[in-house]
Amino acid sequence: MKTDICFSESLMRAEHHQLHLLRDQVAYRLEQSASTRMVADRIVPSRSVAASLLAGAVDPLAVVVGAGMNARNVHKQSLLGHGPDIGLTLIDAGFAGILFEGDASRSSELQTMYEDRSDVLVMSAHVHPFQVPSLVGDVALFFRKRQILTRTPTLFPHFLQIGIGSGDCDFLEEILHRFTPRVFRTKLDTLSMLVPPSVHYRSHSHHSDSLSSQYPGDEYTHAQGCSLGAIIDLLGPDYGLVQLGSGSDFVYAAGYVEFAHVNAVVSDGISVAVTYDQIKSAWRSAVEASPLLWVDRGVYHGAYFDHHLLLDESCPVEEKVRLLREQAERVRATGFPLNVSVFSRV
Repeated sequence: MKTDICFSESLMRAEHHQLHLLRDQVAYRLEQSASTRMVADRIVPSRSVAASLLAGAVDPLAVVVGAGMNARNVHKQSLLGHGPDIGLTLIDAGFAGILFEGDASRSSELQTMYEDRSDVLVMSAHVHPFQVPSLVGDVALFFRKRQILTRTPTLFPHFLQIGIGSGDCDFLEEILHRFTPRVFRTKLDTLSMLVPPSVHYRSHSHHSDSLSSQYPGDEYTHAQGCSLGAIIDLLGPDYGLVQLGSGSDFVYAAGYVEFAHVNAVVSDGISVAVTYDQIKSAWRSAVEASPLLWVDRGVYHGAYFDHHLLLDESCPVEEKVRLLREQAERVRATGFPLNVSVFSRV
């Protein structure tokens, strides 16, 4: 027991030291940035329903966790069928930005992209979910002092995008402890997109030194993610679903999902799903509209069971939970540090 206590104290000291280093990085990057802010028209990306709610926002700020994946596809359709990246598109249109990217090459690319922007900070370090709210708060305070932000509204940040794959819900949960974003956008990867809203499926964050060790193969990527049900549990009744994938978003098994705070939704024709039945209907419509890669394949690559069972209304929720837990156990048996929470929501 004494050894465990000593280890825990050592870990806490190391994490506390890392947080101080990250804050030093924030201060250095901000001081090195240019003193003038780029002025641009507020462009609403056509592929984002929720982003239309941000038109005309005063001093809008976008926070993007896992910002480097689509850095090269800000304005164009990517080769994988994803994009343009909505978070980066908003920043390129004039939003202030706080970008988190742990991969060195991706982070370097982002820093080059925004080297002339005093209102964009790239955090080039691996961070734990619990560290993000404090760092966002530090940068927001600095932006206020520099008049980049003139106020911090109740719904803040204006736009939150999380796209790591491993631990997305952990990051969301920590951010929600301190902030109430106006719009939230994330990606449902592979298995998590097929998990019905009746099931809470959530893979937890684990530290990795490289992308190759974090995503070593299909069977590991397949088991990671955050399901629609898990996101709903975290956001609660104050948020409504406004978009869930479309067309080519599904080409490589990725469905983008957007939620907006109910106080931000105006009567302008935007359809909002709030009740369980509304969200379930939107989910099923999105999955059934997906291309043949998902619908007609007996077993998706990396899966240990027929994914059609997740879509089968006659299959009990408890059986779906069992299959997902068994999937996680088989992945863990390979030595991959997968930690998931799976349970029925009904």
